[in-house]
This record gives sequence, C-alpha cells and structure tokens, in this order.
Amino acid sequence: MRSFTISWFYVFTVIIISTGSIPKGYDEGGFASASGLQSFLEDFGLVGGRWTNDPTRLAARRATITSLGVLGAAIGAGMLYVVGRLRTWQIFTMLWMTGFFTVAFSSGHTGLLLFARTWGGVGAGGLTVVAPLYLSEISRARNRGMIVSVYMVILLTTLMMGTKIAFIFIDLGVG
Repeated sequence: MRSFTISWFYVFTVIIISTGSIPKGYDEGGFASASGLQSFLEDFGLVGGRWTNDPTRLAARRATITSLGVLGAAIGAGMLYVVGRLRTWQIFTMLWMTGFFTVAFSSGHTGLLLFARTWGGVGAGGLTVVAPLYLSEISRARNRGMIVSVYMVILLTTLMMGTKIAFIFIDLGVG
C-alpha cells in the first residue's frame, strides 16, 4: 500500500493559478449578460431605435464590447514563451484587473468602455491560455487531468455566478 501525503503548498499553488479562470468566467457570464441591461444600452447608445438604419453597426459594437477575450488568448499564446508562464500570468491578471475597474467607472463614455473592454478582455483571454498550460506543467502526469479540472471547475462556477447575478439585475429589474 502506498502512503499518501498532501503537499499543502502544491494544493495552494494549484488553487491560486486556477483562479486565473475567474476573469474569463465572469467575463462570459457577467459582462456578456450585462450588455442586455436597459441602463447599459442607454448609457452607451446601443438602444435599437437609434440604429434602425444600421443594424450591422449596432451588432458590431455589441460584439466588440462583449468578445475581446479572443484577442487576449492570441497574445497570451505568444507571450508564454517569451516572458515565461508565471510572469505572463501576473501580467494578464493585472491587465484584467485594471480593465475591470476602468469598465466599472466608464459610465456613458463609449470610447473609455471600448478601451477598457479591450484592455480587460486581453487580460481575461490571456489567462485562459496561461493558467491551464501552467497547471499542466506543474502537475504530475498521473494527476494532470484532475489538476487542470480544478481550473475548469472555478471557470464554470464563476460563469454560473456571473450569469445568475446578471439574471437578477436584468429579469428582476434592479439595473
């Protein structure tokens, strides 16, 4: 029988690196849902009546606001090998945090919102590449799937929480 020991430092490291999925989960669950809030649509000029002659431009603006994580994923893949996994993870965490706070205070300023969503989206998207790769490299082959699954559990939990919070604001008329 094999003895089983737990390295609490390793467990803590896995949990901390797995929190890199929180920005992506909240980005998809929260921000994507928030784009349906009436106050959001009015603040940023996205009300359908204003775009009757140009619905394509309205769709393009909404898509830009909600889907900039792909750009971050592409940048993150390139940075991994230049800067290293840990530094890349730290850089993308800071990008997302500063973008998130800028979005929170950009009420009514479309240019600032688009810049902040691009900035934060690059951070969130970059973390979707960096965190699972970093976790797969620090884990042993026999438990690699389980370790990377911790990342997915945190991602899907924050996605669900972001969607539920947005549901409260949208469907219950809080926003």
